[in-house]
Amino acid sequence: QEVALQDVYKAVNMCHKVGIPITGVVENESYFVCDGCDKRHEIFGAGGGEKVAAFAEAPLLGHVPLDPSIREWSDAGTPVVQAAPQSVVAAAFREVAERMADRCSVVNARRAPQLTIDRKGGTNRHLPIAR
Repeated sequence: QEVALQDVYKAVNMCHKVGIPITGVVENESYFVCDGCDKRHEIFGAGGGEKVAAFAEAPLLGHVPLDPSIREWSDAGTPVVQAAPQSVVAAAFREVAERMADRCSVVNARRAPQLTIDRKGGTNRHLPIAR
């Protein structure tokens, strides 16, 4: 996992250098749920997503499990939440989607244009400028 994290840190640094905002972090292949015992096994270690989120100064949006079905459904063009809506995998994707939607609402509210009215006449429109 440490080698993979190094690549992620490089990507985060690049985003920071060129001014691309990081809306959130999703830890992919975070754990594996055993069919036999239904327990979560963190086969690549734990805490990687939290480390990246702290480094990126962005919220951790969720953990997506390692599941071969994700590849199969994706290759077939079928969304995970449609293929197995009651599965652990679908629940993880829904959680990430909900948190991402909440996060986008917050980010967009901060960037929303503001309209101010000059009582002396006219209007001034202030639009945020991307940096």
